[in-house]
Amino acid sequence: MKKNIWGGVSRTYLLLAFCTAVLCVGAGYAIIKKDQSIYLNEKHAELQRDLSHVADSLAAKLFGMELVANRLASFVSLSPDLTDEAVAQAADQLLDRYPGILNVAIAPDLRVTHVSPLKGNESVIGLEYAYVPTQLASVARAYRQSAAVFDGPINLVQGGRGYVLRYPVITPHLNGRTESFWGVISIVISEEGLFRGDEGLAHIIDSLQLSLREVSPAGKLIKHLYGAPELFSSDHSTKALTAFGRSWELAAAPHEDWAPYSPNMWKFLATTILSLLTLVGSILLIRRFAMRSQNAHSILEHAVESLDAGFALFDHNGRLLMANDAYADILHLDRDELKPGLSIASIFYMSIRQGHVPEAVGREDAWVKSQLKNYDRNATRVEHLPDGRWLSISLSKTPEEYTVVICADVTAQKEAQIAAEAANKQKSEFLGNVTHELRTPLTVISGYASFLRQSQSMPAAREINNLLDQPDNDDKVDSAKMRGLITKQADAISAQSEKILGASKHMLNMVNDLLDWAKAEGGDLKIAPETVSVANSVQTIIDDLNPQAEKKGIKLVGQIEDVMIEADPLRLKQVLYNLVGNALKFTNEGSITISVHPDGTRTRIAVEDTGCGIPAKDHALIFQRFQQADGSDTRAHGGFGLGLTIARQIVKLHGGDLGVTSEPGVGSRFEFDMPSANVTPISQTHKSRRASTTQRAQLRSAG
Repeated sequence: MKKNIWGGVSRTYLLLAFCTAVLCVGAGYAIIKKDQSIYLNEKHAELQRDLSHVADSLAAKLFGMELVANRLASFVSLSPDLTDEAVAQAADQLLDRYPGILNVAIAPDLRVTHVSPLKGNESVIGLEYAYVPTQLASVARAYRQSAAVFDGPINLVQGGRGYVLRYPVITPHLNGRTESFWGVISIVISEEGLFRGDEGLAHIIDSLQLSLREVSPAGKLIKHLYGAPELFSSDHSTKALTAFGRSWELAAAPHEDWAPYSPNMWKFLATTILSLLTLVGSILLIRRFAMRSQNAHSILEHAVESLDAGFALFDHNGRLLMANDAYADILHLDRDELKPGLSIASIFYMSIRQGHVPEAVGREDAWVKSQLKNYDRNATRVEHLPDGRWLSISLSKTPEEYTVVICADVTAQKEAQIAAEAANKQKSEFLGNVTHELRTPLTVISGYASFLRQSQSMPAAREINNLLDQPDNDDKVDSAKMRGLITKQADAISAQSEKILGASKHMLNMVNDLLDWAKAEGGDLKIAPETVSVANSVQTIIDDLNPQAEKKGIKLVGQIEDVMIEADPLRLKQVLYNLVGNALKFTNEGSITISVHPDGTRTRIAVEDTGCGIPAKDHALIFQRFQQADGSDTRAHGGFGLGLTIARQIVKLHGGDLGVTSEPGVGSRFEFDMPSANVTPISQTHKSRRASTTQRAQLRSAG
């Protein structure tokens, strides 16, 4: 019976431990949550401060650019003949304060005539905005709005990408009443320099992801100017600013996400866990030590008791520590007497008293002493008991010199082993007797049949012919009639000898099938692969079996592609003889076709007939030993039923398989595959000669 894993722990201890754990966890969670909230609020406030500094710096930079552009525009309106020195002076002011600014360009009539600094910006001189569509649009906006326009990012003429401040220049006419468009002043700033320039903010800008866009007064997006647009769609800090009389928004996020927890969280978590362990551990520690020993013993008892085999454990003094019920049942011992502390010797004496060891009666001490020797070492033995059972007894020593005994009733396995060995022996004896009994008379039959077949050479026939050949016998004997009788007698003897030879060959084939099957069963069936021409092997089969086919009025034809394979030539012919022979047996009209065609690294060979066919339920049966589809005593075709079994085994030894597709009344198709040989294809001339030979064989078979 299983023991409660909590042993004798009272409900009070459990409830106290549970409440303490809940309080500790709850308090720790509340502290960590509060600290996390404070940490995130501080991070958000810090980000907002940094964003405000960046926005102020950007607004100051843009205002400075607009101020310089306005100053240049005022100068142009008073003195249209602007000098390079004036442009350079204005540019130097901007470059000194904002290093990210690339150049200042003056373009009267939309053609750049002045640029500063000139170095690196030479390609800008002479640029006509009217012919640069990407820049003309912002120039047109500045003209229409008569106000500064900030455009970008765009591809710059001098290379790279950046932003351009377009400031339109309007000059008054002499009458003072009308004005005209003089041109534009462009201030170019690099894409990276938009937020650069203030050394005090460099560390802040490096730590932030920034995004800038222009919005309408209603807050709708007009144009995205810088950075990742998704910074505006997520929960990040934003800052509104005004530049060139327009509303802009600046968003920021840290380059590295904030830690998902406060730096103080680990301290609070460690304190919470330590408090929890201290409080709950102090409650359960005393009881846990007591439970550990009790639970371990209980688990071991249950595990040992669940074993089907008998288990017993003895200490280094040979005293029983524990044993399961199966140990007592297998050894036929009394469970009540089999108690811890019992010695091994006492168990042996118990078995003798209960009559389980008849050979020990009268010499109990000597028998027990001999058995105790086996318990001093690791050993496994199988014993046959007087009651007919077989026991497997295993002894093992632990590092502590304890002895583990495992015993199991293996009677069923042992009897099955004995029966299998006996059956195997009977099979071997049967095969030996069959082959011996069949070979002896077959040798005699074959010898006498061969002798009878040569009837013209028999001594009596020679004497009669000699007598008839003498001249003085012409009047006494009708020589022609006598010779006719002798010839008729010889023909009859020859016909009978042919039957004897046919029967002996049939019986010899059955004996050979038995021998091959025996080799296959014992794993002794071997093959000797070599490079073989399939066409030659198939043609041999056609030539040998065509006479039998002609007698039955069956066409035996070959559809052969002359390919080379790696196979045992004798075993290949054996497979073909079996398949074609079976087809001849079960085909009474129509044809038998042998086809060969390569299939990748394999060559597929098939024998197809128009015979009686095989039901689908018998497709697997025909490949079993001693089986035919018709297994009755009155079946029309004889044989041991080993042909297809051996053929499949031979094909498997070549790495292939033999299969069948068949339908009753339609015919059967047996197909197998052999490994193709990796050789150079035969010459076309040889192919043609082989094809001609095959065609002649087909015509001869069909005729």
